[in-house]
Amino acid sequence: MLKEGYSNIPTPGPYMVFNAKSGTVLDLSGADRQSVIGHPAHWRNNQQWEFIASGNGYAIRSTWPSDKYDCGLYLTVRAVQDEEPIIATPFPMSWDVRTVDEGSIQ
Repeated sequence: MLKEGYSNIPTPGPYMVFNAKSGTVLDLSGADRQSVIGHPAHWRNNQQWEFIASGNGYAIRSTWPSDKYDCGLYLTVRAVQDEEPIIATPFPMSWDVRTVDEGSIQ
């Protein structure tokens, strides 16, 4: 899952982002293509994400093509406050991605 010798750099390609606590994965809702929900894994595009180097972190983009935006949809937050939901928008933000153990990042 992680490139040999580069402990914090995801290799190119799509990833599914698992929630270790709930056992669900990040899922871009088909209802509004903005809400990001926890859902059982089914391996379709709306559950696959690309990590793109961005500043000191990574922008996380859905592999599901956007109907409205050529740039795709990125994980972001509605507001920079505690307990605000993660949503998908055409505006990327940089996420701090760190190695937890072999094959796992947070």
